[in-house]
Amino acid sequence: MEEQWFVDRSKLREVWLDHPEWSKSQLAEVMGRSKAWVKKTTEELLQLTRGALAEMRTLLLELRPAALTQTRLSDLIKQLCEAFIGRSRLPIRLTKELGFAIRSAYEGRMTLSPEATQVLANSVAQPQILGEQLTERERHVLKCMTDGLNNNEIAEALVVSLGTVKFHISNIFHKLGVDSRVEAVKLAIEQRMV
Repeated sequence: MEEQWFVDRSKLREVWLDHPEWSKSQLAEVMGRSKAWVKKTTEELLQLTRGALAEMRTLLLELRPAALTQTRLSDLIKQLCEAFIGRSRLPIRLTKELGFAIRSAYEGRMTLSPEATQVLANSVAQPQILGEQLTERERHVLKCMTDGLNNNEIAEALVVSLGTVKFHISNIFHKLGVDSRVEAVKLAIEQRMV
């Protein structure tokens, strides 16, 4: 049972590394597993990766300084992997990506995991359109605000409580990055959000 779990997790890791752009649903479909299992397992894999890197840093600090200068980097990496496997009993495989990341860090260059790189690329590639993230109800409230209604009038018009109106207005301020009703209304009119 535990061996099958490890095989499934390893397969997920390989598929995920080959296709970092895939959603959890796509990974679940390819793996023949539930989306919840994929989400839980990918979170575990990320946690294990962070733990492995932290453990390797600790092991590196425990080595004598002379060993760092007198040992070839590839041999040092193999020693670190063996030491980590011995301490954690978790098998790790030295991949080109891991070797590249360690070499880059050794040379003082910043390295990012493929997952982190994908997240950054997605956030840069998909700029948010102002007001796009507002819900339909928040857009209604914003329209009422631009029409000059106060909170009580908005509550009456939408048949909701005053507290609900205040909650929606707070969300609108946060999503638009404004601090006042005047700023929100001005921005809504300028950007033609309503």
